[in-house]
Amino acid sequence: MIFKTEFVTGLDDVRLGGSVKNRTIMKMFEDAAGFHSDTINDGVNDLDTKKNAWILMAWKVEVIKRPRYGQRLTVATWSREMKSAHAFRDYEMTDENGNVLVLASSKWTLISTENRRIMKIPEDIKEGYGQHDRCVFGQWVPERPELSESYDSTFTYKVLRRDTDLIGHMHNLNYLDLACEVLPEEVYMAPEPDNIVILYRTEIKIGDTVECKYCCEDNIHKVDIVSGRGTHAVIKMW
Repeated sequence: MIFKTEFVTGLDDVRLGGSVKNRTIMKMFEDAAGFHSDTINDGVNDLDTKKNAWILMAWKVEVIKRPRYGQRLTVATWSREMKSAHAFRDYEMTDENGNVLVLASSKWTLISTENRRIMKIPEDIKEGYGQHDRCVFGQWVPERPELSESYDSTFTYKVLRRDTDLIGHMHNLNYLDLACEVLPEEVYMAPEPDNIVILYRTEIKIGDTVECKYCCEDNIHKVDIVSGRGTHAVIKMW
């Protein structure tokens, strides 16, 4: 099943000049996935009865042509491959004329909300979503997060209640917010990167103090998010 939904960009969705933020694009993709889940009774309203939830393991996003303020956008999303406890989901954003603006792929894992352990994906969920063989980036599979050996700057942050989501850990898009805080001023103020890869490793919980460590490797802006509990995420932007 290919699911489609529409969005219109507003004031909080854009930077100065009217270009849509990367975070906004990814939130639209996230919301589209959630609305898709609702159609097969696997969404937010079903958490209490099904006792399971999807957690994000990786993102890959490519902006081909950046959306603008006030545009009516269509997001198409579909489930790709499901194996054991892991699933892949892809996305395509188009404008009013059907022009492709953004492509994305993501990897997810199903967990129990009672013990937070990884679950095997039930057959009825696989059947509900269907499995399409189209991947917008070929057969993309995320690599294992690897830390850099040295860094140019570091930003320390204590996680607040506002950072957490409905299953009690830091919301996945807030990792991108943290990465942006440690960017050099000239990088932050420049047009946003058109390519993003986020590799999640260990969940961040309320009260955690994390370090966001920045470096630039081969013209890729890289941020490693770590704490005393280990590696939480690696984010690459270019």
